[in-house]
Amino acid sequence: MSTITLESIQNELIREILDIKNVKVLESVRKTLVHAKKEMESISTMVAEDEEPYMTKSEIMDGLSEACKDIKLMREGKLKGRPIEELLNEL
Repeated sequence: MSTITLESIQNELIREILDIKNVKVLESVRKTLVHAKKEMESISTMVAEDEEPYMTKSEIMDGLSEACKDIKLMREGKLKGRPIEELLNEL
């Protein structure tokens, strides 16, 4: 959300709250606002916990380098690969 839109919504909300003259309505608005903030915080926390960190470029390159070394060793007969059937059976 752009800053201009955010600020305009905040200002509009402030003006509406300042126009309220009933204490019970203000308490209800406050309670609703606190509840909404807690709910949004818990949602953002759940999303952050579910996300897996991305691999960096160097981690990807290291993995590819390791795979190429393994392939070279297999071609030379120094490392034995596993049959595709065995790998598929693990799934």
